Order: sequence, then structure tokens, then C-alpha cells
Amino acid sequence: MRAKHACGSARNGLGIGTRIFATPNGACQRRWGCTLGLAVALLIAARPAQAQLADGALDIHGFGGWAYGITNANQYLAGTPSGNYETAEFSLNVAARLPQNITVIAQVAWDDNAQGPVTALDYAFAQWRASDWLAFRAGVIKQPFGIYTELFDVGTIRPFLFLPQAVYGPAGFVSIAFKGIGIQGSRPIPSGWRIGYDVYAGGIDVPEDKAGFDILTNDTTDAQGVEVEPTTNVVGGRLRLVAPWGFEAGVSAFTGRGHEGTAMYSAYVVGSHVEYLSDRWWIRSEFAHETEVGHSGSTGWYLEPAYFVTRHWQAALQYDRSWTTLVGTTAVDAPSLLSHEEFAVGLNYYVTTGFVLKLSSHWVNGNRLAHPPDDGLDATIDGGGLQRNTRLLQFGTDFSF
Repeated sequence: MRAKHACGSARNGLGIGTRIFATPNGACQRRWGCTLGLAVALLIAARPAQAQLADGALDIHGFGGWAYGITNANQYLAGTPSGNYETAEFSLNVAARLPQNITVIAQVAWDDNAQGPVTALDYAFAQWRASDWLAFRAGVIKQPFGIYTELFDVGTIRPFLFLPQAVYGPAGFVSIAFKGIGIQGSRPIPSGWRIGYDVYAGGIDVPEDKAGFDILTNDTTDAQGVEVEPTTNVVGGRLRLVAPWGFEAGVSAFTGRGHEGTAMYSAYVVGSHVEYLSDRWWIRSEFAHETEVGHSGSTGWYLEPAYFVTRHWQAALQYDRSWTTLVGTTAVDAPSLLSHEEFAVGLNYYVTTGFVLKLSSHWVNGNRLAHPPDDGLDATIDGGGLQRNTRLLQFGTDFSF
């Protein structure tokens, strides 16, 4: 079996961005304390370090939030049937600009929920920029895929507390970062447009909710839930076309070798995105498809429009859908374990651009991502108690600096 997540997940609930460690909760507690101490020391040292470099050469940013959720059935995002107040996160991002156009970037995240605290190193990489058209990166690097992969933790720039789960949930499409090397850049083209590119290679760990898969394929009667999908020999890239009036379109793809125990298989992920941003409108849409040769195939997409009614009030809608096929499995017992369809409405109040209060209601059809706890899923199905429809109410806040 793949490594099992044992210490809780990121604020995304079952969503992408889950920090996964195959260690006991006590170890998570120790990592929390050690990493918190490191962050405090970093903040204390920030002013002297800035003086040693140059004015403005050291940038420190933080992103965080808290969410409450309650559902009529199943667990989904921050929601549980009894109500959950314990979902919170904070990420600290530090970027140091060194001589010779070198930048070192690191980000540490702390997440806390009902299962306990989790810490993670999101990014840690060095970049050498030879020109606007060419920059080299090495380390634990943000995965360049679609719209949101490089902005997972910045909740103030998205209209809902959580990213669209059909693409950014634990559906096996993307991760926060990859380990390896990459090059990227952009350059102007006629009429004020710009073209940007990313190319990268290395290894990546993609979280995927396998609870339904384990039951449908009879691998186990004890569903394992969100697991790490380690993929090696990864080669990928992204191409973006950006207009001066707030429009962007792009395509992304990567391929690698997936691992199923000692067996290996080829994996392919492709995607496309469009985005339009103005003072009033935020409109985003993405499509993604994954193929694990000989194992499964998954497709997901979403549409997410949001509109600022006033300078402070924003209304938002979201529709997302995903579906999965398993090789050699018909899923006649519980076909809803392979599908996810969601409609959400949201109302946000931006106190400032760095502090927003969010309220949203969600209607979910399917159990691919919304289901009972992993250890009770099999018994729920056998007893005929699996509820396909989940209603979720969420309230929370996002902040950034």
C-alpha cells in the first residue's frame, strides 16, 4: 500500500494541499513545536538579515484562515454532521533576494484540525534569473499547473474558503510542489500581450482520496482514505498567454512513473485554464484529466465566477464536477464513490484586501470526495446507509499580509 496519511490534513479538509506524514500524532506534535520555534527565530532574525542585505531584499509574507462547517451527512471540507470548529491554518513565506539575481524562497505551513496539528515544508528552492525570459530553479518548487497551484495558501485571492475540489481536491491531479529542477520565464509579444512558460523535471507526491477505490477493488475492507501518490521521473510544463486587460489562458501537462506497491505504471496529467480578472469580476475555469495506465482514469473541471457588488461585498458561484473509471471494476455496489458534482454559492465581506469574512452553502452529489469516515465507510455501504447527497454550510475567514 502507499503511505497513509495519519496526522490530519490541511485546511482544505479532504482537499488538495493535504500535508501527509506516515508518522504517529506525537511526532506531528513535535514537528509542530520544532517548526514553530524555527519560524520565531526566523522572524527575530529578519531585521538584522535585512540590514545585512539591502533595503527590501528580504520579504516576509503570511497567509492563514479558519473555517467552521456543518453537513447533513458525510464529511466534506471543513464540515461534519456534528459541526466542526477546528479547521485552521497559517503559512509563513520568506523570500531573500541575493546578489547576482539569485532569490531563495521558502514556505512553512501549520495546519490544525480535529485530528491534530500538522506541519509541512511547502517550498524551499533557489532561483537564478538570467533574464525575464529565462530563470533556473532547484529544490522543492511550486508545481506550475493551471491557476491555483502556486497560490494554494492565499485564501484572500479566491472567492471560497477552499479551492474547487474537482481539480484541486484529492483527485490525483496536482500537488503543492515537486522536488527537482525547472526553468521558467515570460516575454512580451505584440499588442501588449505576454507569453509565459514553465518546464520542470523531478519527483512529485500527489494526494488522492482512495477510500472508495479500496472498497470497490476489494483491496481492503478498511478504506485507507487520502494517500500519497508518489510519481518519479516526472517531466512537465505549462504555457500561458496573458492579455493586458486581465485575461489569461493556458495549458499544462506532466507525465511520470507511478508506484503501486512494487509495481510501476505510466501516469499522465493534462489540463487547461482560462481566467479573467477585473476590479469587479473574477472568472476562472479549469479542466484536468489523469490517466494511470492499467489502473484508472479521472476527469475534473470547474467554473467559478465572482462579482464585487460593492468595494467590500462579493457574491460568488461555483460549479465543479469530476468522475473516475477503474480498470476492471464496474462499481455496481456504490457507483457514487466514483463521482463528484458540486454547486456552491458564497457571500464575502472584504474588510480590507488582506482580511475577508466568507459564508458559503454547498450541495454535493456523489461520494468521491464527500463520504463517512474512512474506517466506517465499508460498514455504511454494507448497511445501505451511504448517502449520496451532502449539504454543507461553511463560515470562516482568510487573511494575508
